[in-house]
Amino acid sequence: MSHPLPSPLSVSLAGKDEARLLLLPDLHVPNSPDIQELILASKLMNSIDHVILLGDTVACYGTDHEYEALADFLTRLGKPYTAVIGNHEFSFEVQDCAGGQYGKLWETGSPETRRRQIAKFKSFFGINESFWYERTAYANFAFLMLDDWNEGVMSKHNLRHEHDAIKELPAGFAPRISSM
Repeated sequence: MSHPLPSPLSVSLAGKDEARLLLLPDLHVPNSPDIQELILASKLMNSIDHVILLGDTVACYGTDHEYEALADFLTRLGKPYTAVIGNHEFSFEVQDCAGGQYGKLWETGSPETRRRQIAKFKSFFGINESFWYERTAYANFAFLMLDDWNEGVMSKHNLRHEHDAIKELPAGFAPRISSM
């Protein structure tokens, strides 16, 4: 699974007065080939300095097949990027792609499964440091770069996610960031 590893945002922005970032949430690779192709073919990509993957980069469970497809997408993307973990990278019991339950079962993963899937995410993205943490918010939870999570904080949940398809990337889609 050869692919470019993430790069620090500070490297992409070094020496620039202005930068263009593309925020990509919920790619769900490989289940969104139409969206991936729209992104890759967009003229906008010529002006992007850095891409931020905002979690749920993999379709369902973080299987080897999903990460292989993600590696292909990142290679084709050809831009420096940063990745944040989402619930699809580690939250659920892993179902085999060839099995009839793939994409249909959303059982909360055991602590062992979660640790294994977090380790797989960290290995895929070349994350060696433990700078992960957990933050909970009123009435829901968010996991940001989680390392040593506490099972007591996790709610048992059964989620279904329907991907919102976008028809095109409008001009000026990427926000501009100016240095102070």
